[in-house]
Amino acid sequence: MATKPLLVKPRRRVLLETGAWLLLTAILAAGVGVGYGHGWASVLGALFLGGLSWLLLQRAVVEIRERLRFADLPAPLQAHNGRWITVIVLALLLLALWGLARVPNIILFLGSGAVVALAVNILRRAQEQLEPRVQLKIANDNSLLLVRRGASLLESLRAHGYELFTQCGGQGQCATCRVRVLQGPNNWGPLQRGILTPALLQQNYVLACQVQVESDMNIELFQPLVLAWPTLDGQPLSGEPKLVAAGRPQLSPSARRLRRRLPGFNCGACGYATCDAYAQALSGGQVVLNLCLPGGAPVRDRLQAEAEKLQLTQVNQSHA
Repeated sequence: MATKPLLVKPRRRVLLETGAWLLLTAILAAGVGVGYGHGWASVLGALFLGGLSWLLLQRAVVEIRERLRFADLPAPLQAHNGRWITVIVLALLLLALWGLARVPNIILFLGSGAVVALAVNILRRAQEQLEPRVQLKIANDNSLLLVRRGASLLESLRAHGYELFTQCGGQGQCATCRVRVLQGPNNWGPLQRGILTPALLQQNYVLACQVQVESDMNIELFQPLVLAWPTLDGQPLSGEPKLVAAGRPQLSPSARRLRRRLPGFNCGACGYATCDAYAQALSGGQVVLNLCLPGGAPVRDRLQAEAEKLQLTQVNQSHA
């Protein structure tokens, strides 16, 4: 593999495209102001406030879509790629904009803000294209990824749909996100080694949450032999090792409720079939809560509280 960092596009091309798009947005901004006959002070105020509103709106749309992914939607809307969720969010957005458009002078506000938001996104896109990339090969499925140089290995993998188990939340204290470096750097320090055992260190395992990708790498993702969570009888719940691809998880209603109530609960780490089984076991009071759980102590404490509520409810029903 090559060792020289790559660029998504040639620098000159990116700069020319960015300049052209920014010039177009400037023309649009001037057109909005002149078209509505407002002074420059009003236009600048609308540009600032409108742009801020649009950027916040973009963030809100992302958050709403993410929360809808785990909502109890009707079966026809549960497409694997989430396109119907996107359609719903965009429809709500258009409805809100239609209502705002009936307010006097709101067109200047919305138009100016849209221009600013467009310019900001153009600059962000240009920055991403100018950032050097390195090649990351995943030996498990022979995928070849282009990732930003200097980015966290854990976050780079997540950005491409690979969900790693992080018991400690990416703090380098649990070694559950370990990966094996088959080709690439080998001069790792104490942070990258963490609490790995000598046997794992000899196999060139490192902690993905503590590694910054600075050059081309060939890695193997660790897939634990036992992915299931413990039950009261000590037997693991069923679950097969697999790589979790990007997209909307197909969860049962009970698992979706569990995921909604426990945002730190990592269903992707051990497979969604196992998450479904765990949710059913939890609802039946068949789960040990004092052992290792995806999400760490905060999730375990909240699960304990939910289990106590469930047990109290069952006791009250038995005495009713």
